[in-house]
Amino acid sequence: MAVMEPEKARRIMDVAEEGYVVEVELFGSRYTPMGFHKGYEKPFDVAVFEVGLEGRWIPPPEKYEVIDGFNLPRPGAVRVEYDSVDQLREKLESIAHRPDWFEGAVVKAPFTPKEGFQVKEYVKTGSLLLFKVKKRVELKRRKPKKKKKKEREEPRVYLDVKEEAVNEVAKLVVELGEEYVMDARNTGVIIERIVRYLDEAHPTLVERFKAEGLTDRDLRRAVGEAVMDAKRRLARRQGS
Repeated sequence: MAVMEPEKARRIMDVAEEGYVVEVELFGSRYTPMGFHKGYEKPFDVAVFEVGLEGRWIPPPEKYEVIDGFNLPRPGAVRVEYDSVDQLREKLESIAHRPDWFEGAVVKAPFTPKEGFQVKEYVKTGSLLLFKVKKRVELKRRKPKKKKKKEREEPRVYLDVKEEAVNEVAKLVVELGEEYVMDARNTGVIIERIVRYLDEAHPTLVERFKAEGLTDRDLRRAVGEAVMDAKRRLARRQGS
C-alpha cells in the first residue's frame, strides 16, 4: 500500500504519530478471500475501521470525527433507529445484504459498563459495543455419509470458530497460493497459524469456546475440520 497508495499510507502513519492506534483492513479486486470485492475498482485498497486512544477504542460518532478529521479512508456508516429487537434485526439484515456493503455490516455503539454487571462478549476495551451481520456464502454441500452412530451436535460457538477459520484459509489462498494450502505438508502449520490468529484476534470467541467445556484440542479439531473442508472445496474447483 505504501507503493500503490502512498498518500493514504502517509495519512495513516500521521495518525499513529499523534498517539492513536488504528485498525486497517486491506481489500480489493486482487485481495478478496471470500470473493465479495471481485468487482472493486482497485486491485488493492485500505480502510480504517477502528481508532483507539489511551487504551480504549473510540466509539461512534466520535470515532468518525477523528477519522474524517485526518481525512482517512473508512467504510460507510449509517445510523440505525429502532423500537424493538425484531425491528433492529430486520433493519440490520437489510443493510448488511446491500450489494455495495460487500460481505456485510458491523454494528457499533458506545458501551458504558453498569455496576454489578460484567459483559465480555461483543465489548472491546470496555468502551465499544460491536457485532457482525454477515452475508452468507452459499457452498455446495456434499451428500452426508451414512453414520453407524449418531454424531454429537456441536455448540454454536464450535461452528463460529470453523467459520472464522474458513475465512483465514481463504486469506491464505490469496496470500500464499492454492498450491501452498493444498500441500499436505503445510496442513499442520496452517492449523497452528490459524489457532494463534484466533487467540490474538478473537480472544472472546476462544473464551466462549472454552466456556462450553471445549478444550485446546477441540479448538484445533475445529480449525482442522475447517482447513480440510477448504481443501476439498479447492480440489473440486481445480477439477471443474
